[in-house]
Amino acid sequence: MTVSALRSAYFDFLIAINPPENFSTLCIVQANLSMLTETAEPKMGKNGKKYWTIVFSVEIHFGLTEFKARIKWLDNGHVK
Repeated sequence: MTVSALRSAYFDFLIAINPPENFSTLCIVQANLSMLTETAEPKMGKNGKKYWTIVFSVEIHFGLTEFKARIKWLDNGHVK
């Protein structure tokens, strides 16, 4: 996932996951999601084909000199 930012005179920066062209890359978050395979849920696409979804969130902490990111998901009602 690429996290991008737009700097402006009106605000410090605006963050977007799927940004337009005028945004610049702020950071790239990569994670091994193989541990979430048991949480995958089957869905049916418009064409009748089955696909799987995994729901998770990315939490980004902005420090003075670095960013830290972590993946969060629910496992049997508990946040991991």
